[in-house]
Amino acid sequence: MDPTSKKCLIVGIILCIVGAPLIRYTPDLYFAVTGGLGAGAEVGMVALDLLSTIVQWVVVPLGTTFIGAAIVIETLLRRWRHGTEDNYN
Repeated sequence: MDPTSKKCLIVGIILCIVGAPLIRYTPDLYFAVTGGLGAGAEVGMVALDLLSTIVQWVVVPLGTTFIGAAIVIETLLRRWRHGTEDNYN
């Protein structure tokens, strides 16, 4: 495996592994913040909402994109190294 595709794959897996539990446990974190702070929890809730949005919209999709990029890089490098091209004539 090429070092570039290996790095992309590792980063993608790490982002998915870190992002998935964060998405899963965000509601529990909401309840913990509101229960612990009571009426003054609005600032914490805004911060948690921002974190949740970033995780849901960036971390996991970016991880899957890195995994896909690793597959594409590896496929193209193998074709390039072996000199095989598909002719669609």
